[in-house]
Amino acid sequence: MGNIGIGGIDMSQFNSAQMDMSGIDMTGMIIPSIPNIPSPASTPKPRHIEPAALQRIQPIYEGKLSEEGLLSFHIDNAIAKNALYKIQEAVREKRKPNAEKEIIFSYDNTKLATGGFSVTIDHSAMETLYREGIDAVGISTPVMDILLDHRAMFFLVQATDGGLIRLTATPIQSKAAESLLGFMPAFSLELTVIHDNGQAQPLPDLGGGEMSVHIRYTPREGENLRTLRALDLADDGSTTIIQGSYYAGDSVHLLLRKMQSVVVGSRGSN
Repeated sequence: MGNIGIGGIDMSQFNSAQMDMSGIDMTGMIIPSIPNIPSPASTPKPRHIEPAALQRIQPIYEGKLSEEGLLSFHIDNAIAKNALYKIQEAVREKRKPNAEKEIIFSYDNTKLATGGFSVTIDHSAMETLYREGIDAVGISTPVMDILLDHRAMFFLVQATDGGLIRLTATPIQSKAAESLLGFMPAFSLELTVIHDNGQAQPLPDLGGGEMSVHIRYTPREGENLRTLRALDLADDGSTTIIQGSYYAGDSVHLLLRKMQSVVVGSRGSN
């Protein structure tokens, strides 16, 4: 394992969906400080909980297609409270008071031809789920699932100060990328806080929290599934294997502590 070069890519050529901030005067705005929560030094390990110790619900909603071609949806406090009620009922019915509680908001709208997604979450919604003891909250879409752990939830509650959380998975699309990455799915993962004053503040990481990512991938005929991995795509076009990533079921699975560009690829050896 190690570095896998795929040639130089000028990342400025990539068409990544951006928030339109043209109508906002940034003069004199002050970016609020974010709590400094140190990241653990160890390599992230996949989250695994025995089924008997886990209570999960997955309410299904419909998203909309944004102008950028992304599956777009919003989670407000009413949606969060409704999901919270459902999981609390499930815990009582199954008599699992000490179970790990996960809520996965599913937007499996395959009618929308989209390669990525953009979700906004109200601060009040994230705070409700965190304060009420939800251990992990996630998003499920036709192309990717993402699950934020409890520490990541806490960090986002502290960072948003009443605003919005915006999480996007934007396909990396350009002629340069196509010639080098070929058919392999590649996404730019971005996390942004939108403050009450309208200011958008990118977050480079999860403040020590972790994010499980599951990228849907259909292998080519004869492809060696044992070598499939997730790769970190750097600005210069080089890739590095994300340690601990692997292929199982219909997805490539990985665990992240920071926002980055990710591509499905092979470790290059059997």
